[in-house]
Amino acid sequence: YAAAKGVLIIHSAGNEAKLNTSTNNFPNKYVKISLAGEIQNWIEVGASSEKKGLELPAAFSNYGKESVDIFAPGYKVISTIPDNQYAAYSGTSMAGPCVAAVGALILSQHPEMSGSEVRSLIRGSARPYADLQVWQPTEGEEQKSVLFDSLSSTGGISDVFTALKRAL
Repeated sequence: YAAAKGVLIIHSAGNEAKLNTSTNNFPNKYVKISLAGEIQNWIEVGASSEKKGLELPAAFSNYGKESVDIFAPGYKVISTIPDNQYAAYSGTSMAGPCVAAVGALILSQHPEMSGSEVRSLIRGSARPYADLQVWQPTEGEEQKSVLFDSLSSTGGISDVFTALKRAL
């Protein structure tokens, strides 16, 4: 329903340190809307850590060149909790709201933009790390060095500053 109404949909990629495909992660952008095919206003978000270099992707984050759009901070993110308290949490469920905030800031300045236009702007303004070697997220397996670019379709981290500059 939301996709059909043009709403920007932000979805967390998951925390199993595995390759996401169209069949092992649900819901996903491949859900059929009548005969429309892939949802064009969907952003799939992986989690980055607080480190640069080999440890840039969070060790737990799901990934996929075909299935994950962008990475965002998802390690020890400060969040509010009941009784007026704060706590640090990790997961793609913390990275997703970081990207949602970028979308909200864009829409606050440009409410006329469609969900797919905001998606395009967020993806197009990702900070690229095309040549950066990183550890591929893995659970209980030997670490394997890959290009960060191979873990998502943008090969980058959400960049609110660049997104807002490009929205002007």
